[in-house]
This record gives sequence, structure tokens and C-alpha cells, in this order.
Amino acid sequence: RALADARRIGRDDIVIHSLNNVGTSLLMQGDDRGIALLDESLQLALAANRHSDAGRAMINIAESLSAQRDFIRAESYARTGLQFCNDHDLDCYMLCLLGDQSQTRMVRGDWSGAADDAEAVLAHPRVPPVDKIPALATLARMRARRGDPDVAGPLDEALALALSTEEMIRLWPVAAARLEVTWLRQPADRAQVERELEFGRYVADLAARVHNRWALGEVSFWLARVDPSGVDSADAAPPFRA
Repeated sequence: RALADARRIGRDDIVIHSLNNVGTSLLMQGDDRGIALLDESLQLALAANRHSDAGRAMINIAESLSAQRDFIRAESYARTGLQFCNDHDLDCYMLCLLGDQSQTRMVRGDWSGAADDAEAVLAHPRVPPVDKIPALATLARMRARRGDPDVAGPLDEALALALSTEEMIRLWPVAAARLEVTWLRQPADRAQVERELEFGRYVADLAARVHNRWALGEVSFWLARVDPSGVDSADAAPPFRA
């Protein structure tokens, strides 16, 4: 409705934001129509020299595509976005892209690159709290897989930050990280395991409600590793469902 009204009265600023929001929502659900809307938002922002809006469009395209595991297209937008954000002093958006890149590298097996990106985000003197979340989750998983110390610190900070947002895209990497660490470490405290399972189920339910099959798939995968009983993966993305 905002998009239609903004076009009618010639408010390009609202058009840019509305295209971005609707495009991101579609793309996060695996609907490729979102790409065209996000691209239109990006081109309008660039034409109007609205650098912040352009950076936001680049972030949302790259983040949404990587969330759908469309890494080749995501990398192209992320590379362009990182350069654009650096050129225009958009540190907030640059750190968001870098945190997302850390998760992508982890998924693709580049553990060292993933840890380096995560540590670069966390070392920045003015990193926004929400941009710490993917970096903290990635760093915790890399440390747990390698047997490095201090896994609990980043995990607990990531959880506190993610819970405050109540957003699936923030909660997803934290739930996956905490479940993987639980599976790797096999804690003797059953109450702790149950807390991790409860949180994981909450995030999986949220992912199902917003129709993100990849988030549902990854969280359900780790839920099944920790406790195979009662995990419904029928709506998960195909690799995880298998």
C-alpha cells in the first residue's frame, strides 16, 4: 500500500524503502520476484545519490540470497556492496555485509576466512549490536569445531542480542550455533540440553511461520542431531530434509 501511494504522489524516498522491504520479504521466502524489486530500489537510490538507501539495498540482496544458499549471486552483490560501503563511509552496512560473509564462508568450508571476517567485525570500535550477532555465532562455531577455548562467551552474547530483536534472521544463526556446540560437546547437564532444544524449537517454529525453508532446515538438522525425536522437517529445504 505504501508503494502504491508513494508512486502516486511522487515520493521516491518512500518508493525506495517500500521496494526494499517487499523485495527482501519475498526473497527471504525463496521468491525470486524479490530480486527485481530490490534491484529497482537500488537503481533508484543510486540515481538519487541516496547512498544509505543504496547500501541497504545491497545488504538485503546479498543477505537474502546467501540465506537462500544462492552463493554465487550473493557474492557478486556482497563484493560490490563492500566496496560501495567502504567508498561512502557506510561502516554500519559494511559490517553487516562482513558478518554475513563470515557465515557464508563457514557454510562453504572456509573456516579460516570465516573466523577472520567475524573477528574483523567484532574488533571494529563502533559495531552496531545487531551486526555482532552473525559474527559471534560464526566465531563460536569455529572455536567449537577446532577445540579452541571460549565458546560460551560469544554464544551467550549472541543469544542476548538476538533475543532482543525477536527476528528470525537474527535468531537463526544463534540457534544453529548453540545446537551444534551442544552436539559437539555433549554436556552432562540435561537441563542445559533441554534449554537449547527449547530455544531451537522456538526458532524452527518461527522460521516455519515466515516460510524460510533454509532456516527451518538448518535448525531442524541440528535439533535432530541433538535429539532425533519429534523433529518435523517436511517443509525444510531439500538438502536438510534429506
